[in-house]
Amino acid sequence: MGKTLTCPYCNNRDTLKVVYCYRGHKKKKNDDISNLVKAGTIYRNEKPSYKKYDFDGEKITATLYNKYCPSCGRYFHSIGKMAVIDIDKVILIYSIDNQLFRFDFNFFNNNKATYLCKHNYVTVEQEHALSQAERFNILTGIKKSKMNFWNKEYNYNNSYKYNWIIKLEYHNGLSECYYGYDQVPNNWNVFISNFKVIIYKYDQAKLIDKLQNYD
Repeated sequence: MGKTLTCPYCNNRDTLKVVYCYRGHKKKKNDDISNLVKAGTIYRNEKPSYKKYDFDGEKITATLYNKYCPSCGRYFHSIGKMAVIDIDKVILIYSIDNQLFRFDFNFFNNNKATYLCKHNYVTVEQEHALSQAERFNILTGIKKSKMNFWNKEYNYNNSYKYNWIIKLEYHNGLSECYYGYDQVPNNWNVFISNFKVIIYKYDQAKLIDKLQNYD
């Protein structure tokens, strides 16, 4: 049995793995979907992959949904199957020198990406639009940083000079978080550099630049 994953739509924990091109069963028009379920897996006759394009125009091989929820009857992807184009929102939070900044970058509308800044929990200004160039550069940094290889946690401790949190929210309701204390991933600068164009407008002391690994 495959590893279960909580359904992002109804929070049911008893979800099923999906396997495609199952030749042992010929699905008839009026078959009930439960007839295709065996030992925590649902079998489908479709081909498992198709072509789609990432935000930068790169043609990528995508897979059909690999999880199914029998409670609400919906299919969804696990985190490992998501691409950068599937990111709806990036939340970046960092705390240093008694200052806390939070930036919400929304990409769910490709024609009108936006961002919002909060400083010490107070909204600085109303939501602003991201230009197409800013959106492209930020997503390029995410892609090139290879976040899928990052650890989820870096150097957790109770005494620290700074800490940061990054949350990615995907179009199908799934999300994942990364966080660190006085430590960042080795390719942090690849990730953060294009965000700084926006961050420096509010973090005028450039405290974000202090987020680096300490020897």
